[in-house]
Amino acid sequence: EVDVDSLFDQLTGSGSILSAAEQSAVGDGENITITLDVNAVDNTQSTALANEVSKSYADSELQYLDIDLLYHVGFDGAADKNITETNSDVKISVGLDDGFVDSDSEYVILREHNGVVEELTATLNADGTLDFGTDKFSSYVIVKKAKNDQDGGSSGGSGPSGDGGPNG
Repeated sequence: EVDVDSLFDQLTGSGSILSAAEQSAVGDGENITITLDVNAVDNTQSTALANEVSKSYADSELQYLDIDLLYHVGFDGAADKNITETNSDVKISVGLDDGFVDSDSEYVILREHNGVVEELTATLNADGTLDFGTDKFSSYVIVKKAKNDQDGGSSGGSGPSGDGGPNG
């Protein structure tokens, strides 16, 4: 699930992702179709992501995802175009497998985009979905870790300063 109003504003508003021709077509009443494509993938998608996981979250449960944001202007059959970045965060809700949902755990998202890995904040909802915001669409890992576990359970710096964790 994606926050469609926010995304539509980014596609058609100031600093639009759409080309001038696409903006004109939408202005003339053409449909714009936006698709969020979320696929479970294996852990071989990104070397940078695999390195960060093995360094900071080796003992955590993981779920790897590839998230693509696609659009096309016109009617069905028009070629989809990939949106790799947006101007601001788009809220995404991802359903988790039943066995992966645990209210006694915390969840973070690792995103790799153009070789850079960033940690994103995630919120687990009562219905088993995980909400997070992102402005880049590529490879992701959902990390399930024990609450208050700063480094995913791996060794190295468990002192009060959090020296071994991803943030400190």
